Amino acid sequence: MHDWHQDPATELQKKRLKNEGIDFPENITKGEASDLIGTTEEPSVDELAILRFFKVPGIAKMSQTDARRKIDELFADEQKVKKWEERPADKTQKDIYKFFNIPLPQNLRYKDAEEVIIELFEDEAKKEAWKNHEDKLSERKSWFEDTLFLINDDRDLYNCKKISKKLFKQIVESLESSGMPLEMIEENPKLIFEKALEIDPNLRMGSVTRRRSYSSRPTIKIGKSGCSVVLAVIIAIIILLVIKVF
Repeated sequence: MHDWHQDPATELQKKRLKNEGIDFPENITKGEASDLIGTTEEPSVDELAILRFFKVPGIAKMSQTDARRKIDELFADEQKVKKWEERPADKTQKDIYKFFNIPLPQNLRYKDAEEVIIELFEDEAKKEAWKNHEDKLSERKSWFEDTLFLINDDRDLYNCKKISKKLFKQIVESLESSGMPLEMIEENPKLIFEKALEIDPNLRMGSVTRRRSYSSRPTIKIGKSGCSVVLAVIIAIIILLVIKVF
């Protein structure tokens, strides 16, 4: 099989390298140019999926070239190749099964789920229905992030500390279950903060720890005998002072 990596780099690759300010020899190959370009890009979604599956550390700092080299290293081991091919179905696949009410088998493998989904999406109506569902989920996620940011930006006005994502989701789901649409929830920040403080009173700002009142402090009571002793001491002091004077 022909290895394209050894072919001369394309003019498009050379132009990209020049634009990135990367020096390269005139006889650079496609593979070498691809590796250099990859140092300026992030790993693809598929590459990240492989790295995460094998729990490779330091993914956040990897370039696409780093990721590809690591994947080549992983897949040099046939056992790892087999493990990847036999991996479980991912969350998106399971969500598609649930959306279309398809029974979810135990130990569903990625490749088996993919076959079912490819066949399912041959029906354009179902493919469109899933796309619309994904768009709504994406819009909802954006709404959550934007609204929470704006809500927390006004938290001082409502004497409330920062609301977490988890708590905000709980509040929104509670309000939605009562029949309130997202648009109305967004327009009622006061209600959101009231719910937040109702769920977690510790979010209230400016709360002061109660100090013990003076009236609650224990008092020292002196009985009659005590008073007599004190009086005798005072008289003795006065007598001594008088004697010194005379």
